[in-house]
Amino acid sequence: MASFSIDSSVIGFSQVLAQRRERPQMTLDMILIGLAIALHPLPVMALILLLSTDKGLRKGLVFVLARLACLVLVIACVLLFTDGSPPKRHSVPSTAALAAKLALGVGLILYGAYKRRKESRPREESAWLGKLRNASGWSAAGMAVLLQPWGMVAAGP
Repeated sequence: MASFSIDSSVIGFSQVLAQRRERPQMTLDMILIGLAIALHPLPVMALILLLSTDKGLRKGLVFVLARLACLVLVIACVLLFTDGSPPKRHSVPSTAALAAKLALGVGLILYGAYKRRKESRPREESAWLGKLRNASGWSAAGMAVLLQPWGMVAAGP
């Protein structure tokens, strides 16, 4: 009996140690994903542009509140659909997902090269910046939702 209890306690202790070794890596991954979401540059630039417009403080507040509400909604949906359980470790993405990422990347590179060749003269203030100056609070909320990094938000929880 005594040897059985010692063996079971050693097995239990080794499982606890294995779980503790995995936690720092998972914690680091979550911190990096959180930093990437927090420091995503497009929403910061949009907020700065909104703050520089007429009634910019109100528009900025609406932008931040809509962004937070959207973040909470996406996290709630992810938790609802996954039942709070993370995906299997070391799972491989599908070939279609990899092909879509590759096609999107190549398409964006080609579009950037096309726009760079076409852009040869300096321009005046663009039409979208003029519209941004007269944007409403609803427009600011819409920008907050559209500029959300959806993939990283869904991967966060």
